[in-house]
Amino acid sequence: MACVGVFDLAGMASAGSNAFRQLGAALDPAVLGAVLSTRAMSTLPGHLSDAGLTGATARNITETAADSGLSAVARMHLGADRGRVLAALGDSFLGGLRLCLTVSASLLLPTAPAATVLIRRPRPSAVPESGTAPDGTPKTSPDQATHTTAETAHLPSAPRPPGPRLSGRVRDTDGNGMAGATLTLLSPVGRRLERTVARGDGSFRLDVPGPGAYFLVAAASGHRTRAGTLLLGTEPTVYDVVLPSGRGPAGTVTDEEHRQPLKAASVTVTDVRGAVLAAGLTDENGRFAFRELPYADGTVEVRATATGFRPTALPLRLSEAGTARVHLRLRPSAQLRGTVLSGPDHTPLADARVTLVNAFGDVVADVITAADGDYAFTDPDAGEYTVVAAGFPPVTVHVTVGSGHDRDGLDPEPARPEI
Repeated sequence: MACVGVFDLAGMASAGSNAFRQLGAALDPAVLGAVLSTRAMSTLPGHLSDAGLTGATARNITETAADSGLSAVARMHLGADRGRVLAALGDSFLGGLRLCLTVSASLLLPTAPAATVLIRRPRPSAVPESGTAPDGTPKTSPDQATHTTAETAHLPSAPRPPGPRLSGRVRDTDGNGMAGATLTLLSPVGRRLERTVARGDGSFRLDVPGPGAYFLVAAASGHRTRAGTLLLGTEPTVYDVVLPSGRGPAGTVTDEEHRQPLKAASVTVTDVRGAVLAAGLTDENGRFAFRELPYADGTVEVRATATGFRPTALPLRLSEAGTARVHLRLRPSAQLRGTVLSGPDHTPLADARVTLVNAFGDVVADVITAADGDYAFTDPDAGEYTVVAAGFPPVTVHVTVGSGHDRDGLDPEPARPEI
């Protein structure tokens, strides 16, 4: 490369250098491998004889090495002679390796002076070394430029002129400044160039390296991250960023009957597979809000439960449009309570089975009475039911259940059987 002109024959020199490099990479292993193999095979019988192996054993080993290589000998069943055979193989291989190194050194020694003589300084270019361009500026040859660069490489470079300034304000959807928002300036290939934090009023300022295309990423807790492409020139640029609130659902939980907010109601958000994405409790006004969920788009289920109320759940479609709102109304739960009594003295009966049957004859639930004869059915649907006490001749009591209304005093008295 150094022996030819930089501008006219550089491509030819590069191609020739690559061709000779590839040729050497192919010939060296072939030639040196042949030398090593030939030398090792020629000295193997002598090393076997020195190890005390002669006759048919030595001839068998030599033929195997000639047909399949030295490594095939190591796989032979040699019995007690294995150690001596492997030692002879090692001596043969080392002899071939020493010959390869000798051949390589003998080839390198004469090529070193030849390389020193052939590698010359670059030839001077035909371009004049000095002169004046048509516009009056002095001309410089490529060689002069090269030497100048090499001579001035150690000198400090001149300060780079400042680039355009990027400023603006980070606001939420209500127009309020967002203090503490993080703004990152990226190059087109994703390399971080500058980073800053918005001040108390949401304003920010970034020093851009120079004109061109950039990516600006703005992020803040509880809000969705925004990224935009900017094409900046030499003049200062003002760019405002609006960060929407988090994409999670928000809403209220109220009492369906009295229309009052429910405090400390449990709210859970699950995906279509039933995995819990978020959970929390309502505040004193019955409100809840989840800012960040694992993904933005999709259908989730929002479920609310509270003590003394029936749980309810609603599907909700999330999107990038903003916070999805849902209103959950819980119906008060009802409870059927009573005591199973037996005999003329109305003695409480323990371990009696009490069954709750709806108007269609379907068994809704059954329980066993406690030691004091009490039983309870929790949260049945509104409607008419039949309470059946079994274990003795059955006794039936018909009741009507209303939403949110408890019924007490259901005391069936099964007759105690005669013994």
